[in-house]
Amino acid sequence: MAKYSALMFDFDDTLVDTAPGKQEAYRRVARLIHSEADGNVSPEELIKQISRISEEMNRRRAYSRDEWWRILAREHGLSVTKHLELRATVAYWTSFRQHTQLYPDTLTVLKAIKAHGIPLGVVTDTDGWVGIKRWRLRTSPIFEYFDAVVIAGEDTRRTKPDTKPFNLCAERLGVRPQDVLFVGDKPYTDIVGAKSAGMSAALVKRREWGDVMGADYVIESLSPILEVLR
Repeated sequence: MAKYSALMFDFDDTLVDTAPGKQEAYRRVARLIHSEADGNVSPEELIKQISRISEEMNRRRAYSRDEWWRILAREHGLSVTKHLELRATVAYWTSFRQHTQLYPDTLTVLKAIKAHGIPLGVVTDTDGWVGIKRWRLRTSPIFEYFDAVVIAGEDTRRTKPDTKPFNLCAERLGVRPQDVLFVGDKPYTDIVGAKSAGMSAALVKRREWGDVMGADYVIESLSPILEVLR
């Protein structure tokens, strides 16, 4: 396993499956807003609208959940106070973290790579509140496997696909960008950013994207990474 000097990973939807966390977080916020904000929107409809806003805002790399609730309030005539925004965001991230799961092969792959002495890093975007993503990483069962962590938008000014988060992680690992394989699930942030920084890039195809943005490898799960490294 000497093809690359180091590997870097995205976190959400690359190493951890956020789908269960998102769904529970949407439900919890919908119940909270339905019970405390004046309006006639059902919890079921609120869940649909939160899911839609989530997709749109993530595409725009606008990660502040407070802003998501303000959009929801404007679109549906809801009375969402600053205090309710705060409570909704806390409820969201608490549920999200509790219900997010490792993919079945995540631990096996990380253990195998570490067993061969290859340094590992994480480059992941901010969650919109300073400290939330780092808290989620530190409380994850895989945190101990990483030699460097960069939260783009907190450790650096800009989020992915800006090259600075990728280069900073390479610097912290003590390797050259051209000797790194980056593994991520989003072509427009992970693959574009890694390739622009001079790294090789593997797209874990958790959903259909169409354009893979020049990924060197396209894989369906993490396990094939071990074959790539041989």
